Amino acid sequence: MIGWFDRELHILIAKPGFKRLTDFKGKRIGVSGMGSAPHIILREALSQAGMNPDRDITTLAIGGSGERLAALIAGTVDATPLDVAYVEKAEKLGLVSVIYFGDVVHTRLGGFGVSLDKIRKNPTQITRMIRATLKGVRFIRDNKAETLALMRDYLNVSADAAVKVHDFAMRSLNADGLVAKNTMDSEIRLAREQLKLTEEISEDKIMDWRFLKEVLGQK
Repeated sequence: MIGWFDRELHILIAKPGFKRLTDFKGKRIGVSGMGSAPHIILREALSQAGMNPDRDITTLAIGGSGERLAALIAGTVDATPLDVAYVEKAEKLGLVSVIYFGDVVHTRLGGFGVSLDKIRKNPTQITRMIRATLKGVRFIRDNKAETLALMRDYLNVSADAAVKVHDFAMRSLNADGLVAKNTMDSEIRLAREQLKLTEEISEDKIMDWRFLKEVLGQK
């Protein structure tokens, strides 16, 4: 239906001494859970770096971002993908940022879908929801000062950290809600791999852009 980030907002955080993905061969990397978004983007990034995610590293399911950060500090893992909002805290703990996943993995972050039943019974509600969502997304784009203030309070970060998070968001923000084709292609491929599906899946089988296009046409 709609997506408002075309790229992931995660960074691979590690103990000092690591500079690139290939440095993690034989190491342990923590994710929230097997098959989770951090796990999927990590596997994709490793594959693009010429590594085998199943053999070259050990993946541990740790839990949420706070638990993964604690595991990294304790030495249980050597690295973990964390939301960009955690970068300031991680750096204060002496950890380092190795890679911004948004630079190498094109997957959607943020969006919503609806059931076929909802489409049949209440299409007007869908249109209203999309219109309100786009208004919020464009507020982030067009009102930096107010957005930074909200980020500081909601994320509980410093003013400088809020600016960094905002900058990352702007690199990914999709103000018209139409997910880029390469992102959709990547999502479909990764989903097929995750679910071990052999059949081809076309975009029109899982995406219905008509409500979004209707709203965009009313600008």
